Amino acid sequence: MEQLNVLRNVLAFVEHVLRNNVLMGWNGNTVCAARNASRKKTAECGLCNTSECLSPQSCPNGVGKDQCGCCNICLKDLRESCGGPNDEHGSCGQGLYCDESNGAPGTCQAWFLETDTPHVG
Repeated sequence: MEQLNVLRNVLAFVEHVLRNNVLMGWNGNTVCAARNASRKKTAECGLCNTSECLSPQSCPNGVGKDQCGCCNICLKDLRESCGGPNDEHGSCGQGLYCDESNGAPGTCQAWFLETDTPHVG
């Protein structure tokens, strides 16, 4: 049963990576993610005007881009909501992935980097 849960989490992660066009690479123990610049945007995005962006104050889980790829936002922490269409609920911080296996919004879950297997918290 535990192996089935691990497999479901791995598949959810792969689906998230493919759906969001994220390129994953390993840098020591750090997961690096970069979005493809040609990623489709929603109709609500329009042109990016960074002067209208709020500057994130304190982001312990790192900084990423909003769902339009324009403004910097804080990445989500363990067990926070994430995912959804165009990541409308946000993206997870370093060492976390968005588990949407139980439907959107998903929740940020941790990876055990030593074994490359997810840890559902």
